[in-house]
Amino acid sequence: MAAIALIAASVLVITRRQEFPGWWALMPVLGSYLVILAGPGAWLNRVLLSNPVMVWIGLISYPLYLWHWPLLTFVRIHYGASPPPQAVITLLVGASVGLAWGTYQFLEKPIRSGELRVWMVPGLAMAMIAIGAFGLLDVAMQGFPGRINDEDKREYAAYFYGGSPLIQAEAQDIMQNRCNFYAWDSPVPTLAPRKAIDPSCYMRHSDKSVLIIGDSNAADLYYGLNEVLPKDVSVLLIHSSGCQVSPIIEHIIETHHCNMANYFALRRIAIDPPDVLLLSSNNSFDIEYIRKFSMMVKGYGVKKVLVLGQRPHWKRFLHKIILDEYWKSTPRYIPGHLDDELMSFTKKFQSQLKRDEPFDFVDEMQAFCSAEGCLAFLGDNRREGLITADTVHLRPFASVWLARQQLAPLILRSLGSQ
Repeated sequence: MAAIALIAASVLVITRRQEFPGWWALMPVLGSYLVILAGPGAWLNRVLLSNPVMVWIGLISYPLYLWHWPLLTFVRIHYGASPPPQAVITLLVGASVGLAWGTYQFLEKPIRSGELRVWMVPGLAMAMIAIGAFGLLDVAMQGFPGRINDEDKREYAAYFYGGSPLIQAEAQDIMQNRCNFYAWDSPVPTLAPRKAIDPSCYMRHSDKSVLIIGDSNAADLYYGLNEVLPKDVSVLLIHSSGCQVSPIIEHIIETHHCNMANYFALRRIAIDPPDVLLLSSNNSFDIEYIRKFSMMVKGYGVKKVLVLGQRPHWKRFLHKIILDEYWKSTPRYIPGHLDDELMSFTKKFQSQLKRDEPFDFVDEMQAFCSAEGCLAFLGDNRREGLITADTVHLRPFASVWLARQQLAPLILRSLGSQ
């Protein structure tokens, strides 16, 4: 029963909002391990998994895995920004099953049974030689037609390589890891929080202060606000990667970085309430909790709570969308190509807003998007001016732009109204 519960929970609980892979991957892995450990006599294995239909699915499962991925990938490339019709997806899944059965029946079984054993070693050797020759030809031609085969495109792709000194330096400015409770510097993956963040992250240096809390989409706002706001306004930051502002689970505060970040932020607000509190997260918030949270922090002395909606979250790295779809002519505003599943969270949050909320909702989409699409780059250069080096995090100059365009005026009005 534990195995079934773990596997069922994996299907129902693990979504894009969780850190996966990571520790969440242990749930389906442990469930599968328990199924195997139970042995052939267990009810699940004896009745359900021994069913002829389940056995047949198991036999074709590996070729099914191999076939479905390229078919679905190519159809998504074909349709570009628009999602493929459901009928096409269904047809391709059916085709994957048929191709998997054919692969098992006419290739895998003959090799396993020995009918093709005489040809197996020479055949595999010839296949390896052919693949090697194909690779050498690809290198000699500097890529086949339609691939990145000119110097400008190669330079553009290399510019955004995550390991480049420029992108690494920008990441340091944006991520503000000194204020991050996530153990980003741990040699092994862990959910345990860092023991402490730098005191400069939460200790004000002036009478007026703004505190930013949330995840990495809160962290990348710090750079711009710190540059744009007057120096007599302390810009503070407490965050943890991948974490929303959410209810604190007390018994795991010391073992989970999200709970520690939320606990520490709430404790600091109670000790030294900022004038303005700004909440930002890549995933939207639980509106009922945010209402309670806003009332709570206002009771501590916070004058204004600003809750940011999501900014554009691209399906793929923005520079790759430009390389694949808009290289010959890159519009400043690109239509489509957003991750609709993630963007639906903020739409749901907005649909639940009331007139008398204890917080002000700030729609970041208004700053970035218009009827033409969503902003891809600033200035006249689609490389130096690209607003993000990944799918969502602002580059330093884009953080400054957003601060000037939208956030700093809101904060200054809030500070001036006190």
